[in-house]
Amino acid sequence: MPKTIIFEQTIKFKLMTTSYIAKIQLDPAAVQTVFPKVNPKIGKVKKMENLNGFVECYNNFADYFGIDAPLEVAYFFSQVGHECDQFNAFEEYASGEKYEGRKDLGNLYKGDGVKFKGHGALQTTGRTNHHLANEALLKLDFLTPAEAALFKGDGAVKNPGLLSIPKWATLSAMIYWASKDLNRLCLPPDQNVTIRRFDKVKKWYDYTCKPNEAITRKINGGVNGLEERIALFKKMSALLKI
Repeated sequence: MPKTIIFEQTIKFKLMTTSYIAKIQLDPAAVQTVFPKVNPKIGKVKKMENLNGFVECYNNFADYFGIDAPLEVAYFFSQVGHECDQFNAFEEYASGEKYEGRKDLGNLYKGDGVKFKGHGALQTTGRTNHHLANEALLKLDFLTPAEAALFKGDGAVKNPGLLSIPKWATLSAMIYWASKDLNRLCLPPDQNVTIRRFDKVKKWYDYTCKPNEAITRKINGGVNGLEERIALFKKMSALLKI
């Protein structure tokens, strides 16, 4: 499974537009050709429920988060597609026991590791990150009263599996994407971009690399799965005729 993502301690994102509907509408059947893998333990029905729900939510709300240019869409889908095992898993395969006692994830109570294992399209992990995702979801002004009620009183902490439901899996991923300002890195793949990295010796320093690597580091913390992310980006680019 992908490496744990970490939300910013305070999730803030700047809305780039007041509209919601994606300028670039996608057909789930076309997206499936980019992400054909089916995990036999999950099954095609569940995988397609995840993929169809993700694409529907993207089509309805992507512009709200500023994901509205072909390169942004290609990078977003390729990165998310890798992180959730090509839409097979909106819940981490592993038990989560390895996160037990992880204070950096806010797992302070017995059983938190398993309870707060990765959920959602970007595998939100840990008590703290589920709480932060919950806060950010509550700030979305397009939720119906019934939807908002799911997250009042820290609903995603009481019931972490909420983030595995396709709509919330998708929205939490778009929130994370916007909170990290990843659209700014969505340049042509042969160009260079600069990100800030931390090293025990160098401390914070500027690091220059290609966009696929930069976005992967911002999401993954390293470069796990970079080759597949690049391959999926190329397939999404072909689909979008970039």
